Amino acid sequence: MKHLSYRPAIDGLRAVAVLSVFVFHLNHRWLNGGFVGVDVFFVISGYLITSLIYSNCISSGFSLTAFYQRRIARIAPAFFLVALCTMGVAAFIYQAQDVQQAGANLLSAGLSLLNISLLKSGSNYFATLPDASPYTHYWSLSVEEQYYLIFPVLFWLLFRFVRRHLPTAMALVCIASFIVCVYLTMKHQTYAFYLLPTR
Repeated sequence: MKHLSYRPAIDGLRAVAVLSVFVFHLNHRWLNGGFVGVDVFFVISGYLITSLIYSNCISSGFSLTAFYQRRIARIAPAFFLVALCTMGVAAFIYQAQDVQQAGANLLSAGLSLLNISLLKSGSNYFATLPDASPYTHYWSLSVEEQYYLIFPVLFWLLFRFVRRHLPTAMALVCIASFIVCVYLTMKHQTYAFYLLPTR
């Protein structure tokens, strides 16, 4: 399986995204739109993953199994280290009910469903108190992992069966996502914020 060459500009863009989200959470009045850094991360991930899958499809070296193994190896160690350390601290400083809620959120995050769980609970990310759950930020990782689960299969199937129309098919997917995003942003902002198709 091919690897993409290192591109320093992408790391620079990641740094800007991280800083914007960090500043937004320190005080949203300092950088009111700083939360858009999450969207920058989604765009970078989409670009890198699509480039990787496409280059491997071209060389006939794409394997879904190898792709998922690499994603798990890259994400799981840091995910569980941070998650378990956070739960250990929460057990000392939270009340029993809050620890239970944190545990439920950790389970949802481990299943890559925290965004759905927060949506079902009626949680508004921008109205949530900073200390309400130490795992709230895992919603974006859930979105990304759902993307990893669905998009490679979709792309591989399109490449295999309608390769000549791949750019058109991808453009239609992007347009559909944009339309759904605009519609839900006007009608149900929380859905637009948390769901994969609008991201």
